Amino acid sequence: MRLINPNARDFDELCRKFLWRIPEKFNIATAVCDRHVGGQEGIALFAETINGECHKYTFSQLKELSNQFSNVLKSMGIVAGDRIAIVLPQRVETGICHLAAWKIGAISLPLSILFGA
Repeated sequence: MRLINPNARDFDELCRKFLWRIPEKFNIATAVCDRHVGGQEGIALFAETINGECHKYTFSQLKELSNQFSNVLKSMGIVAGDRIAIVLPQRVETGICHLAAWKIGAISLPLSILFGA
């Protein structure tokens, strides 16, 4: 089954006829992180600091860290459907924030200080 109709006459038709097929009980944090935990687990993320220090994170580590932060968000009253703005540079903590938000069904909004007040 194709997601995109190759016979569409133009972009507008393509957009009108496009349909996401997402299961009713789908969680993207589970799909991109948690389901990869266990067995012969590999590296999920390589990170290098501005000082050149390199770090490796496994799926288990990312799951544990994002679970911890999702508990913090829940303790602050964040629930499914809430929107959370994340204003962080590209680093491990940013990904953990997104995963944590998704785990509780919140919507993460990546923002930049370049947008201004």
